[in-house]
Amino acid sequence: MDFTVLNITQTRLSAKWDLSIRIPEDLPGNYICLQGDFQASFLYKNVTLATSSPQNYNNLKYRLPQLLKVSAVVSDEDIGSIGTCIMEDVKERKQVTFGSQFSLTDCRKKTSGVMSYACHEVTLRFEPGSKMKASVFGKHPSQFGFCGTTSDYCGVGCQQGPCFAPPPANGVSVAEIVTQDFFNGIISQAASSCAGNSFYSRGAFLEALDSYSRFGRVGSTDDSRREIAAFFAHVTHETGHFCYIEEIDGASKDYCDENATQYPCNPNKGYYGRGPIQLSWNFNYGPAGTAIGFDGLNAPETVGTDPVISFKTALWYWTNRVQPVLSQGFGATIRAINGALECDGANTATVQARVRYYTDYCRQLGVDPGNNLTC
Repeated sequence: MDFTVLNITQTRLSAKWDLSIRIPEDLPGNYICLQGDFQASFLYKNVTLATSSPQNYNNLKYRLPQLLKVSAVVSDEDIGSIGTCIMEDVKERKQVTFGSQFSLTDCRKKTSGVMSYACHEVTLRFEPGSKMKASVFGKHPSQFGFCGTTSDYCGVGCQQGPCFAPPPANGVSVAEIVTQDFFNGIISQAASSCAGNSFYSRGAFLEALDSYSRFGRVGSTDDSRREIAAFFAHVTHETGHFCYIEEIDGASKDYCDENATQYPCNPNKGYYGRGPIQLSWNFNYGPAGTAIGFDGLNAPETVGTDPVISFKTALWYWTNRVQPVLSQGFGATIRAINGALECDGANTATVQARVRYYTDYCRQLGVDPGNNLTC
């Protein structure tokens, strides 16, 4: 997100936003709406300085950045004493802390109004020049990497700013729930020729689990059992009962998002699906490798050769992308894992397959599956 301040004095401020937005697949809840009106507001010390005219957008695509340009001018009578404060900040610190808020039309069925995404305390640092160009160097993103005001944004996993503390872990023993019989009940359904038979094991899962103490240990005992059932339901679906280590024909597919410049692709490597959760894309391999301790960008094949690291990538993805939406039901976990390809009628057969595994594992673990099973 870049702000270019075209003109700023004690009585007038003209600002232009060049905003590149990216809609992630794991947006909390069901807040994914791909068409409507977009507006941006510019705030200073909680005072709204300007709000742009609505801009219509259509056919936004998941993950891909799209440039939306909006502009607004603060009138002389509106800026008032705020202009003096802004100029004092610029003179003293060569930077100004603004707020920004973006509103999208809520075009989901049976809803009305707008969805607002706020990123408070966005700091602009001014550079020398006739046009005082300011760049953003401070913000408060949630664990999802974007800004908001609800607990989905400021809660567990929030990266900066006023974050809520995670709830304490319960005393559930995951190892006592994921018994050898439970694990064998899944992998035994894979054909004897499957590569995964000699790769995946309960022992590797439990060793990986040592690095993720909150997995299966949040909420009540029933919540823990539902989370474990959900995890293994997705793993079963993704790997064919632990048959596949790597995605079928994965090497022929391009999973390099060149817009994810923080995680540059190695042209000689493939970032296709590997492991229990079929980790894909450079923007997942990069941070997973950093968190776990392997070179995800230059050695992504490690996920398909080291069973403990393989399970760690699944648990990393789960605790970062899926665990925060567990309270919304199993359907929300489908959306967090493969929503763009399966949810909202995109592929009802695969959704139902995941639900069948989940309800079966809930039955085996003696827990009610809950509501909101589909997406």
